[in-house]
Amino acid sequence: YERGREAYENLLWNGRYFNYDSSGEGHHDSIMADQMAGQWYARACGLPPVVRPKLAYASLQTVYDFNVLTFGDCKKGAVNGMRPNGQVDSSSMQSREVWTGTTYAVAAAMLQEWGAAVED
Repeated sequence: YERGREAYENLLWNGRYFNYDSSGEGHHDSIMADQMAGQWYARACGLPPVVRPKLAYASLQTVYDFNVLTFGDCKKGAVNGMRPNGQVDSSSMQSREVWTGTTYAVAAAMLQEWGAAVED
């Protein structure tokens, strides 16, 4: 667990959110709405968090700022992929879509992490 957590943070954390992948290629730094899906599920199951809470909080804030607030007049949910320049990620059809389940998981993760931040 600790080795995986360390590798995830070291390879993908960029200071604001977790990159899509560590390839360094074109869309490696896309802001994926579901980057905290594992964190949300782990917490929902009563398991330890996957990443440090301050990183989860920061990445979810970035998802909210980019994938929710700047997409669809903030009325359509979280778009799956955004670029750091504020444009929708057009590298695949899935990245341009809004999925109900992903939007639900993002909102649930925000409640968990932001609630945990208030408790600290």
